[in-house]
Amino acid sequence: MSPFIPEELDSIAEIASEYCILSSDRVMERIRGIRELIDHISIVDMHRYLYDFSQYRPEEIHNTLMSFDVDADEAVNVIWVSDRKGIRVNHYKLLVTHFEDMYYAGCDDIWLTNDIISWIIEINHEEVLWFYSVR
Repeated sequence: MSPFIPEELDSIAEIASEYCILSSDRVMERIRGIRELIDHISIVDMHRYLYDFSQYRPEEIHNTLMSFDVDADEAVNVIWVSDRKGIRVNHYKLLVTHFEDMYYAGCDDIWLTNDIISWIIEINHEEVLWFYSVR
């Protein structure tokens, strides 16, 4: 289980009013949609990039996350897969800025995606990141 509790974000002034907790139904809907996309889409229709950031400094992780073709102002869903919890952050850039407040290496597996699932960032507990972009 992840040590992260979404409500902990309330203590961070910059993000406290910029997120909402997703309902259990919405989390499961996101998980099903992401799994279906990853499992069934043709490799021709998807770009996949792999990063091992276990040795990255925080600014390198932020730079990597910001290098993806994701609008900095786009809302993003954050799913803690094994915990079946999720939040929606109003701006991708805000999530990147506070990434260390939401992800704990060694125990978290998280998925990030937009509402239409045109891109997915999958980060596992071993600090390996995959970026999927659907054409």
